[in-house]
Amino acid sequence: MSVQQSQNCAFLCPLFVNLLLRLTNLFSFSSPFFIQVFGDEVFVCDSSIGNVITTIEYVSAVKWISENRIAVSSYDGKIKIFEMKENNLTTTRFVKEHGRYCYYLEWNERTQYLASVCDKRINIWSMDHDRPIYSQKLPLQKVRGKFAWRMCTGNGEEEGGIEMARKSAKNFTFAYDSMKGIFIWNPLESEQQSRRLSDDEYIKTVAFSSDGRFLAAVSRGTLKIWSAEDWVQIYKVNTDMKYGPRNISFFTTKSTNLYENKLIVNYFGGTRRLFEFAFEESNISDSAKEISTESD
Repeated sequence: MSVQQSQNCAFLCPLFVNLLLRLTNLFSFSSPFFIQVFGDEVFVCDSSIGNVITTIEYVSAVKWISENRIAVSSYDGKIKIFEMKENNLTTTRFVKEHGRYCYYLEWNERTQYLASVCDKRINIWSMDHDRPIYSQKLPLQKVRGKFAWRMCTGNGEEEGGIEMARKSAKNFTFAYDSMKGIFIWNPLESEQQSRRLSDDEYIKTVAFSSDGRFLAAVSRGTLKIWSAEDWVQIYKVNTDMKYGPRNISFFTTKSTNLYENKLIVNYFGGTRRLFEFAFEESNISDSAKEISTESD
């Protein structure tokens, strides 16, 4: 992995810079820093000065882990943490060896752990160790699409802080799609084995809702939703899209005893769909609706 420093963005046209600046809120939490990915290059930008401050090359995956830090994996299996300073320089905090080509990263704010995925292994890393604290080999279950880490809220662990959160199995539920279907895995459960939710081999991406209560899985032709409390499938709709899904954004809000959900699916080919549906705490609402919109 190589890093190129730039004091200005003269090599980028103003229109391109303006486009990046408009995307700030999507990538940078509350800080002025944001990133954009083109192929295997990551551009790190500072919206306060309108400059691209760093270009990172040969990137296989990237993930924000705080308002000024990103985790970056490269083709050689190394994982680096880059920190953006006020003087606009980017420094490397440490290097971890995944061992193989890593193509997906996920961060958990509650536990302060980082998860990395290659085709047949999931590793969970602490910021204080160079070896994974948990690791799961997935024989005959090649992870080919997205990988999701459940964000669990309201565990009653707030007073215990990060150490209590790291001991709770509720904070270690993972979902992934493979050539054998949809699986969930929890390294703190006694069995420590993956559990299959669906044998649908066409699923391309998975995501937990913002409150961690639901899991969504999307293929070109289907959207499925499970309750993350008992892993019962509670919603299914046929989509019949021309192209497969690129990614999902899944938001949930609760009013009285009703969970209102909005799920945005971005498909390859430029199509986006917004799904809106509601679940009662005791029953599933029959009033789910779906709105399809075309992107510009």
